[in-house]
Amino acid sequence: TTVNMGVSLTQIGANVLLIDADMHRPCLHRIFDLSNGLGLSTLLTEEFSRDAKDLITRDDESGISVLPAGPIPQNPTELLCKDQIKHLLHSLRSQFDYILIDSPPITMFTDSVILSPMVDGVLLVVQGSKVSHDLVRCSKDILGRVGARICGVILNNVRPSPDDYFY
Repeated sequence: TTVNMGVSLTQIGANVLLIDADMHRPCLHRIFDLSNGLGLSTLLTEEFSRDAKDLITRDDESGISVLPAGPIPQNPTELLCKDQIKHLLHSLRSQFDYILIDSPPITMFTDSVILSPMVDGVLLVVQGSKVSHDLVRCSKDILGRVGARICGVILNNVRPSPDDYFY
């Protein structure tokens, strides 16, 4: 979903950065055929003092810039609690029209909840065939309590029944 949104924005001329903040099960590096040896986790650890632009790769085919997750750390959620992520996002804002952050499911990890107050808006992606209404309401409430601005909901994997009426 994040990649498709990034491609759509790039096609209208926007300068887009995708950040893989799912440091539990990263996937953007595979989609763009990139190394995941260095990335967001590298930037957020105190051991490294690198410039973010050194770890961002521009995909020639789509025109999207990508910051992979990097090596999976022992404490991904703790890394997102540090001030480095705020400074990183602040420094990247002037370089890109849109920064899209792919994060893990809100129901499994608190990473998305930690990141949500730091961004302009949150799109809640809901798998229609797997997630209950109560779980969606709970996710919305959790995001609301931390001051996240929910811009919309993307409902995917919906299987309509034959009795559904389409117009």
